[in-house]
Amino acid sequence: MGLNPTDIDITSDVETITPETALDWLTANVKNRTVKNSKVARYASDMAKGLWQLNGEPIKFDQDGRLLDGQHRLMAVVESEVTVQSLVVRGLPTESQLTMDQGTARGAGDQAYLAGAIQKNTERVSSAIRCLITWTRGDLFSRAEVSNAEIVQWAEQNQDDVRFLEELSHRFKKRSLPRPSAISAVALVVRWDYPEEADQFLLGLIEGIGLVESDPRLALRNRWERDRTQGVNPDLKDVIGFTIMAFNHYRRGNSLTKMQRPVGNRWTAANFPRLEN
Repeated sequence: MGLNPTDIDITSDVETITPETALDWLTANVKNRTVKNSKVARYASDMAKGLWQLNGEPIKFDQDGRLLDGQHRLMAVVESEVTVQSLVVRGLPTESQLTMDQGTARGAGDQAYLAGAIQKNTERVSSAIRCLITWTRGDLFSRAEVSNAEIVQWAEQNQDDVRFLEELSHRFKKRSLPRPSAISAVALVVRWDYPEEADQFLLGLIEGIGLVESDPRLALRNRWERDRTQGVNPDLKDVIGFTIMAFNHYRRGNSLTKMQRPVGNRWTAANFPRLEN
């Protein structure tokens, strides 16, 4: 049975949370969801980089001082060894925990749009940025995650590239190509280093225009078509790796009729393709 409203004494205030404070508060974490270590690591990374912001999402305690919501944030404070500020609400009914976190979380695209960093095709563009950061910082073979705050920061700092990704994501509409976000990430990097070749490469790869037998772009499209008919959804490594491989052959003017993984049929950090000079 719930408490009578007249018996509830709820307080809220912005408090400074040091790693020592967070560790102390976590001792009151007697009943909560299973901890997601990847979420803790993502939050801690944002805190360490100065990307964590006071946003009105409170740490919540019940009327007996038990922690109801905020364990991942507090664990991240401990892990990052960074002091943060947060709204803290105390005195909630214990049973109120059952109704927490019921809303739809804002994705990276939503946050970037609200920040004015991405204007069109927000989810596709933010997904491309996530792939780009994961790949270029060397995390394709790790469990590291890219936070929404990192995506928003990247978009704010690279507006010309965001415009390119917005236009490219529009070209992908009604195209049956796998993981457009991963292809977009490769396309952007190709554009940075080889702007003249990038447009023609993408024209053939995305639109299928101007392809002849043994064209590396046709070999890649055929690989994707074979995967599609067999019900295979290529993973991030396959799409990025094969697209880089196709571009390297295309730029050198090589013929290619079949896309294959390296010896052993698996990608590793050592054998993963890189753009060639």
